[in-house]
Amino acid sequence: MKVVKKWILPALAGLSVMALLNVGCGGGAKASGGGGDALVTVNGETISIADFHKYLETKGTVRVVTENGQVGTANVAETLGFQGLQDLIQQRLVLQMAKDEGVLPTEDELLKEIDFQKERNPDFLKNLTGQGLSMEDIKERITIDLAREKLITKGIKVTRQDAEKYVKDNPSQFINPATADCLVIFVRTEANRTRVDQELARGQSFSLVAQRFSQLPGAKADQRYPIREIERMPTEIRVAIEKASSAQQTGWVRLSDGFAKFYVQNKTAKSPIKMDDTKYEVVRRQLALEKGVRARDLDTTLLQKYKAAKIDVKYDGLKDLYKTFDERLKKADTETDASGNAK
Repeated sequence: MKVVKKWILPALAGLSVMALLNVGCGGGAKASGGGGDALVTVNGETISIADFHKYLETKGTVRVVTENGQVGTANVAETLGFQGLQDLIQQRLVLQMAKDEGVLPTEDELLKEIDFQKERNPDFLKNLTGQGLSMEDIKERITIDLAREKLITKGIKVTRQDAEKYVKDNPSQFINPATADCLVIFVRTEANRTRVDQELARGQSFSLVAQRFSQLPGAKADQRYPIREIERMPTEIRVAIEKASSAQQTGWVRLSDGFAKFYVQNKTAKSPIKMDDTKYEVVRRQLALEKGVRARDLDTTLLQKYKAAKIDVKYDGLKDLYKTFDERLKKADTETDASGNAK
């Protein structure tokens, strides 16, 4: 549902001055099996939680899903440990700002928000607890999100009637997209492509052939193509999926690093979204956020609060990184002043 751009306040990302402050990315630390509680044992050898945390602090790459559904590796702008430090500092500043401005979420507001999110998605709590979050963790995250929203929308008034009018005036934004549930086989060579075709021609199921021959990571356990919305698929794949009917295979799709074939299990056409109280409330809140973003540049306010804050990094593993970051931030201010532009 496209109503307005979802406002997300990452750890000072999106602020133009921050683009100047990339402190680089470090290499991974080798797990040594040192002290602390055990995280996992490998052939009887222990990797501790302390090892795990140290590795994450300096991890400089992450795995990402590319547009064609493959898993690749990308360098991070800053180490995960330093990004986490920035996130936590920023979150604390958001809560301090909300308290100073009298909009810190109450316990009652927090519980109502949890109920609201459960109305939007019955699996809301299940999905989060499945990621290892406790109920207290979930409450903390919701408190931060609510504090941001309340800071942005402070003094902004948008009614249910405003939301209903917006939906009526913008019907094309309230459409369930066309979807396709697909299985995928990916191979890198012509020879493997021929072997797949031979197995399928002999009547082997698409899923079984994918388990045996697909070169996508994890294909033995899960053969599903991760993108369901047809409009979000890369052009070559989208064209092939659009031509196929439910319970039908596509031809081979040529990709930059190989070939992909799909089995379309089920397709759904575009359809209007059936609005209810919860969906109208989502629209109302998004409209309020849009008005609030236009009325107040919270990013800039937060950055100024960040600069003025007394921040003392105690942990040796991140102290030097933060010192370098702080120096670059101050240098950026000096260079901005020297250019004659307002800070």
